Amino acid sequence: MPTAEQKAQPCCCIHLRSAARAVTGLYDAAIEASGLRITQFATLKTLHRLGPTCLNDLAEAMRLDRTTLVRNLELLKKQGLVEENRRAGGKARLVRITGQGEAKRREIEPLRDRAREKLHAALSEEERDTLHALLDKLQGLRED
Repeated sequence: MPTAEQKAQPCCCIHLRSAARAVTGLYDAAIEASGLRITQFATLKTLHRLGPTCLNDLAEAMRLDRTTLVRNLELLKKQGLVEENRRAGGKARLVRITGQGEAKRREIEPLRDRAREKLHAALSEEERDTLHALLDKLQGLRED
């Protein structure tokens, strides 16, 4: 049975999930006119950075499980923003951003930047640095 002190402490998981939803909502609202969500933009941005890559490497770079990544990629493939091909002589599938995907990424970047500016305005530089350090530390829990 939890103690009175434990009952009074906020649940970190709930607070983190709530904050993540708020930040995701901020970014989704900022890029809404593009027809994509921030998670889809993040996939385009990562593919732009990595170039053609296999699903496992893309999932690792984005810190996503393969099932979630495949589901997200299907939406982008239907829109012609990414394409997937089998690696010559192998089973691995390579995913790459298309020309249309590059154009969409460039269209979204200034919209994303406005959301980032809004988020940065809510926190001091020291708070942002602390937040990034704490989030990096917490993300390491998944890897243990």
